[in-house]
Amino acid sequence: MGKRIHELAKQWGMPTKDLLASLEKVGISGRKAQSGISDGEVADVEKLLGRASSGEVRVGDERVVGERLVTEREGGGEVTTRERIVEARVRPNVIRRRAKKVE
Repeated sequence: MGKRIHELAKQWGMPTKDLLASLEKVGISGRKAQSGISDGEVADVEKLLGRASSGEVRVGDERVVGERLVTEREGGGEVTTRERIVEARVRPNVIRRRAKKVE
C-alpha cells in the first residue's frame, strides 16, 4: 500500500512541488499532489533524496566500531592488551564511545 504524494512531502518536511520534481527525475511523471504512489516508487525516491535508512539504530543498542592493540609499560616490562571500541546510543542525538578490554 503506497502513500499520497502530499503526505510524503509533509512527512519528509519538504514542499510538495519539490517532491513532484524528484518523482520526475526517477521517471514517475503525470502525477498530482493527491496522487498515490506505490511502496517501490517511494523506495526509489528515498534513494534519490538520500533518505533511505541504512539500518536504524535504536536507543540502548551497542555496536563495535573498531579494535586496537594497546601496549602499556608496567615496571620493567610491556603488557599488550586488545581493546574494542564500543558505541552506544544513549539518546536519539547522543552517542557514547567507550574502549573495553578484551580478554
